[in-house]
Amino acid sequence: PICKEKYSLGTDGISSLKVNYYVTKMVQIFNMLESEQTERLKCMGCNRAAHFRCMKCSENYCASHAEFHQKSRATHDHNIIAVKDVANNIRSLSAVREQEYCAVHTTRSLELYCLECDKALCSLCCITQHRTHSTCSVANAAQRAKRELFELGPKLGRK
Repeated sequence: PICKEKYSLGTDGISSLKVNYYVTKMVQIFNMLESEQTERLKCMGCNRAAHFRCMKCSENYCASHAEFHQKSRATHDHNIIAVKDVANNIRSLSAVREQEYCAVHTTRSLELYCLECDKALCSLCCITQHRTHSTCSVANAAQRAKRELFELGPKLGRK
């Protein structure tokens, strides 16, 4: 494990280990680059070979659909880059580091926050296990925590 802690496998065996999402995302990027080179990476708009990726939508496009996506009123501010440049793009690598996924629904990102359980959730967990709890977006929860820490700072300095 990255944390370098001793860990004994329980009855679940290797499946009890936590997923390293950074490595998982890097493998996905490597596979995407390999697929693009062999023209197995398909455009979301027409199913032709894709050579561009929208970093905001996480979708792949051929040249003509990438241009359309960039010019569309709704998506004109999205960052579209060549697939071959994804691994070198600072935004994509920082997004890899910051993106967290649900431990239960492993393909779902953690976008919501349960105020009662003090825990980040995916949308499926929110509507199943936490449907009666108060929730907000992860961004709002982070802002709230930042505000609380800022308010706590002066109190800690007085002691």
